[in-house]
Amino acid sequence: MSMNEILLLFLQAIYFMVPAYFANMTPVFTTKHGLLKTPVDNYQKVNKGRIFGDHKTIGGVIFGILAGIVLFIVQILLKDVSFFKSISIIDYSWGIVYFGFLLGAGAILGDLVKSFFKRRVRINPGKSWFPFDQWDFVVGALLLSAIAFIPSWKVIIAILVISMAIHLVSGVVSKATKLKEDWI
Repeated sequence: MSMNEILLLFLQAIYFMVPAYFANMTPVFTTKHGLLKTPVDNYQKVNKGRIFGDHKTIGGVIFGILAGIVLFIVQILLKDVSFFKSISIIDYSWGIVYFGFLLGAGAILGDLVKSFFKRRVRINPGKSWFPFDQWDFVVGALLLSAIAFIPSWKVIIAILVISMAIHLVSGVVSKATKLKEDWI
């Protein structure tokens, strides 16, 4: 593959995953009032450990999925702009938002599944669990969105590589700015 083909592949992968990326990061910034701050597991336990923990809230789930839908709507609005058309691997002229729902909900579900297993191996919330913390939402988004569309294997590999790179860079920045203890 030429450098131009690799760059196009990476741009296609990023653009395809934008709704999932935003769905994954939105819960961190959601309002934590009333029902919205209620943990998804409602404080329930399995084998003396929380199912998900306090960090997985109803508000995070709701706003994460909504972020996926909103970003997909933005992609629909940009479908006729030549640059975005050139990096699109799906047909945004569908004009429907369910694919944004699938990517957003998949990202959130992938994170919840990983959190469930993270609690089972007794890793505290906020602590790194490499490489699962980096790919949980990606795998969830790809699996759920496969109901409607399956990207090529080249795009899937590009998504995995880019997602790991984004996570590592954001981890270093978060550690440097003291937003997180772990950089991974």
